[in-house]
Formats: sequence, structure tokens, C-alpha cells
Amino acid sequence: TDRTPPATAASMLVARGEAQRASGELDRAQAAFAEAQRLAPQSPAPLLAQAELARQRGDVATARQKVDQALALAPDSPEALLQSSQLWALARDWTGALQALDRAVSLAPADYTVRLQRVGVLLGAGRLEQAKPDLDAVLAVLPGNIQANYFKAVIAYQQKDYRAADAALERISGALANFPRGYFYQALIKQQLGQREQAAEAAERYHARQPGDPDGAKLLASIELGANRPVPAISALENFARGGSKDPQKIGRAHV
Repeated sequence: TDRTPPATAASMLVARGEAQRASGELDRAQAAFAEAQRLAPQSPAPLLAQAELARQRGDVATARQKVDQALALAPDSPEALLQSSQLWALARDWTGALQALDRAVSLAPADYTVRLQRVGVLLGAGRLEQAKPDLDAVLAVLPGNIQANYFKAVIAYQQKDYRAADAALERISGALANFPRGYFYQALIKQQLGQREQAAEAAERYHARQPGDPDGAKLLASIELGANRPVPAISALENFARGGSKDPQKIGRAHV
């Protein structure tokens, strides 16, 4: 109504826009966020909502612009710093991502979402030992956290502690499909443990989801060849070749 305070109306518009974004009504969501920004130009929330929407649309430049505007208004906003780190990480600028996350953790040390984001960035940068304190802090309070256990498995695999990695993934087996490389790591770990059938099953699941990933195709082929099954191995490589990827060499890169 006309009597609704602008800040309250803007908050309601952001909430409405988020619901519209979730249901795929992206143009309507953009209109709601823009109106919210007009009503509350000093609030970072409409800007951050627009940044999320822009990133969903693949417009990283606009997302960065909106996040920078939000940070100018609220430099100590953990939410803005978190989004900023995510954008730096997309560009594989680990230094920029970590600077934003270090600031966010200092402002909100009990926010385990921020700590887990920092774990993910440190893993992306190959800095496993630096990731462990944050991960341990989360697991001490939330031992069943799905993302934390996934990161634990990735670190254990990289450190060749395959049994610990396997145990961590077993705790979250029902949620592996939620991670882009969940089944890939499961296949790698099962292969190292000599559990060929489980490794093949996980590799097949990953390859079915990511048929153009050379890592998945080569992993599946190596598992099938190790089990003396050349026909499925050839099929996996042929499927990959039809996908047209240009990176046929590496297996097990530190993607999380």
C-alpha cells in the first residue's frame, strides 16, 4: 500500500523476486529487484539479488557490477563479500576470492556457510593444509554436514588416505548427485581401494551426467580395461569423442 515504508516495500519486492527467480520467471524477478532498488537505493539487498540473477543468466560482468555497488554501500556485509568471493572463484582468481572470504570470516566467524566457501576456494587453489582448520571447525559443530563431508573426502583422496575418503563419501552417499564431481571422486576412491564394480558403477553415473568431460571418459575406460572389459571402455571413449572436447589427457584434476 501507499502507507508501506519504502524499506519494507523493498524487502517484500526482493522476497517476491526471489520466488519468481526460483520459478523461472526471470524477467519478472528483474523488474521486482529493480523496483526494490528504486525504493531503497541505500540497501545492498536489491543489488545482491540482481547480482544473483545476472549470474544465473550468465552475465558475470553485470553480477560483478552489482556486487561492487553493494560493497560500496555495505563494505562489512558478509553476504556481499560471499558473493564477491564466488565471482572471483568463477574467474579462478583465488587471491581475490580469499581476500573477500577472509574478511567475511572475520566479520562472521560462526557462519559456517562462509567457512565452507573458504574451504572450497582453498581446495580450488590446491592449498589443502590451509583448508583443514575451517573444515575441522565446521565438522566439530556439524559432523553430518553434507558439503563438509564431501570436502573431507576430497582432501583425504588428495592425501591418498583412500579409506578415510571412502568413509566420508559413504556418510553422504544419498547426496552425491548434488555435487558436480561427486560420482567422479567416488569412482576414483573405489578404484584405489580395488572395488572395481563399485568404481565402474560410479564412473558410469558420472559419465552419463558429464559425457563431454575427458576425465570421466578416461576414468571409466581405465576401470573397464582394468576389469578386462574392452568393449565398454571403447564405448566410453567413443562417446567422449562425439562430445568434441579438446582435453583428452588429465584425470583427477582438483575440481570440487
